[in-house]
Amino acid sequence: MGNKKPQKHSTQNQLVKPDLTFPGFMDDLRSLTTSDYNVFKERIQHIKKMTWQQVYDTSSKSRQGKRGLNWEILQGKKSADDNPIASIRISASFRALVSRKDDFMRFISLHPDHDSAYK
Repeated sequence: MGNKKPQKHSTQNQLVKPDLTFPGFMDDLRSLTTSDYNVFKERIQHIKKMTWQQVYDTSSKSRQGKRGLNWEILQGKKSADDNPIASIRISASFRALVSRKDDFMRFISLHPDHDSAYK
């Protein structure tokens, strides 16, 4: 009985906790136009009400196609702590790069011009 490993529970149904403290991200946030900032702020409020499973269900690989956040893992891109980096939709033309650390969605950078998120 003493050798039994503790069971790791799934966090898929945990609410997402946005982490907006990444240093480079703070510069991006300060440089947004008022309009883009307001769109971002609304999206963050929406994300806080989502579970991780709901986030993953918005993946472009889902049966329903692209919708919602459209969580999209960027091939070959990893965070400093070796977690995959994903692109999420803030608006039709605005993306953010994020990574997951436990139940936190760590925001890395903002891309109001959309295409720069993929460079």
